[in-house]
Amino acid sequence: MFIDDIKYAARKVKGKWKPAMQNGIPVDSKFVMKVNFSHKTYDHD
Repeated sequence: MFIDDIKYAARKVKGKWKPAMQNGIPVDSKFVMKVNFSHKTYDHD
């Protein structure tokens, strides 16, 4: 269930994902997205 919640939160991020590019060439990159989960709410099925 936790993994499903992470996937749901990632889909809620606005905007379109693009690969990291340097001089027009795709490069490896990392992105940290902070997610705050509350045990008191449940907002999706």
